[in-house]
Amino acid sequence: MNASPHISLHFHEQVATIRLCLDDGGYMTAPVVNALYDTLRSLQRQPGVRAVILTGEHPGTFITHYSLAEIHRVSAPTLALKPWLRGAFPLAIRTTMALARQWIRRDRQRPHEGRIDRWMRGTPVEGALLYARANRLIRTLRHYPLPVIAAIHGDAQGYGMELALACDFRLMARGRYRLGQIETLVGLIPGSGGIHHLVKLTGSAKAAELCLLGMRLDADQACQAGLVYRATDPDALEQTAHQLAQQLVQKSPTTLSAIKACLRDSESSSLALSLARSEPRFMDAACTPQSLACYTQQQQQLAEGKTSAQYLEHQSTLNLNDAAGPAR
Repeated sequence: MNASPHISLHFHEQVATIRLCLDDGGYMTAPVVNALYDTLRSLQRQPGVRAVILTGEHPGTFITHYSLAEIHRVSAPTLALKPWLRGAFPLAIRTTMALARQWIRRDRQRPHEGRIDRWMRGTPVEGALLYARANRLIRTLRHYPLPVIAAIHGDAQGYGMELALACDFRLMARGRYRLGQIETLVGLIPGSGGIHHLVKLTGSAKAAELCLLGMRLDADQACQAGLVYRATDPDALEQTAHQLAQQLVQKSPTTLSAIKACLRDSESSSLALSLARSEPRFMDAACTPQSLACYTQQQQQLAEGKTSAQYLEHQSTLNLNDAAGPAR
């Protein structure tokens, strides 16, 4: 059963498996964000579904990271205004994001890419709308009434890691795949709850190590750090995910939903507040010469036939300021 060109949806024994169908490179984009959000909402209305598995359509793929091409396309109008706004830039971003969060509430009544989206294309508001929807998806997963298992059979970096961290369980296949907040390697910051979740899962010291250095962990390292529930052999990943899902299906759905709510209540600060605070910081980082230089370098290296993994290995030893000049 296909929910959209970007999602395939399968049901088996009260478990819904959502498979992400990403373009070459495994990059997350706005259409996939919107399709996944719509799919999760529709599953809530299906009484026969008791648990959800989120994975990639093909072995070896999950979410490499959010598309840098899309980030820099929608950031360009804001970048042009930044020198003029100067000290008012954070206030302008907070105001624009607040408006975007209000506007995307209309998504429930009408399809994405509605009239407001068409009017705002090519303006700073377009980026705010995309960012607000990306963060709404994180909140949706974090507050989802059903247990959600991320079965990671590929790289889960940047927004891919943030999406996985918003799930209740993470299973990861061993191999060449990496989990990591790689934003510092591309001139950005974790802008969709990554820092919030890492601090709570690993403590501030480990979170600082992962985020400031852009460390990328394999399955066993991620499991040891407490970021992954279980590391598995690649051939056993889906079976392990379904076994875990069946354990959850056997529990009372009301009980599971209540426990999830209690776990959220026990957190000292809300994800919504964390996201709101990170929004101007993320947009500030996206509108820097360092970020633009990283995107240009990535496109050049991909055009030369290098993979995303090779590009990130290169970035981990690079001084971003050398390529872009002093930060502003």
